Amino acid sequence: MAKALTIGAPQHPAMSTASEQECRDMLAPHLDALLRKVEAAGWDRGQAASALMYLAAMRLSRPDDAPARPAFRRIARLKLVGNHGSDIVSRG
Repeated sequence: MAKALTIGAPQHPAMSTASEQECRDMLAPHLDALLRKVEAAGWDRGQAASALMYLAAMRLSRPDDAPARPAFRRIARLKLVGNHGSDIVSRG
């Protein structure tokens, strides 16, 4: 049986370089697990990664129920392409 993923408390001061890396290290296995589930359900991994980036940006700018700002509507027109989303092109 797979080990359950957990989220530990931060060990470094907020906004420090060490804290940023610690946060990424903590989130990475959760993101990997989510992307595996998404792919298993038939979704494209790149499309899912793009959607996650968009959703994360939206949560930085506003609460879930507020209307999107025009600048973030432009983000919605971006689509990741290429291997592992290394290239970004605009659809709009």
